[in-house]
Amino acid sequence: MVGLDGPQGAVPSVPSVSRVRGLLLGLGLGDSLGMLGGVPPVAGPLRAGVASQLAAFTAEGVIRAYMRMAHRGICHAPSVLWHAYCRWAALQGIERTATERRWTSWPGTCSPS
Repeated sequence: MVGLDGPQGAVPSVPSVSRVRGLLLGLGLGDSLGMLGGVPPVAGPLRAGVASQLAAFTAEGVIRAYMRMAHRGICHAPSVLWHAYCRWAALQGIERTATERRWTSWPGTCSPS
């Protein structure tokens, strides 16, 4: 089995996990500060932008697909990512049927499970 860091194992090493965590944190901070014109607020939270949200849901979908393949031995990664994007759309108030009509050929196939 080939892992994320090469043929040495299926479990990613700590440095690669740290790099991905730093990448997502940097994206989130840059996206949030970019919406504010580069000036951090004096008080209060930073709001995540769409790019940060989609990156987080993409990472979560990739992790789910990776774990499903590692534990069950079968996975269709595009379906798992699609399900992650459907969860993001639901949090944005986009109705599921509208998403299915636009992006899928078969209604009711938003969930891979």
